[in-house]
Amino acid sequence: GYATFVVTPKPHHNPIITAYNDMLYFRPSYRRGFNGYRFLKFVRDSLKSMADEIYCAVKIGDRDYGSIYERLGMVPVERVYTMLLDGSRNEGQA
Repeated sequence: GYATFVVTPKPHHNPIITAYNDMLYFRPSYRRGFNGYRFLKFVRDSLKSMADEIYCAVKIGDRDYGSIYERLGMVPVERVYTMLLDGSRNEGQA
């Protein structure tokens, strides 16, 4: 699998460095048991040397794996809304 994060200073709270998740992929054949948890724990621990905090977004619905983040000690803090301005549906919309 892979995880891509953007690590940057938080715009209104310098000098806090924040890691924002951009992409996360885990091969389907490994999405069983605790593999995902162990992978995300590795990702979290790897980011500790680069950032002060992590923001991770999850899809709403059947692709919501927020419970894994909560097991890692993360807490939900906001809900994000999206739309395409040309009126078409984007992949974030069910």
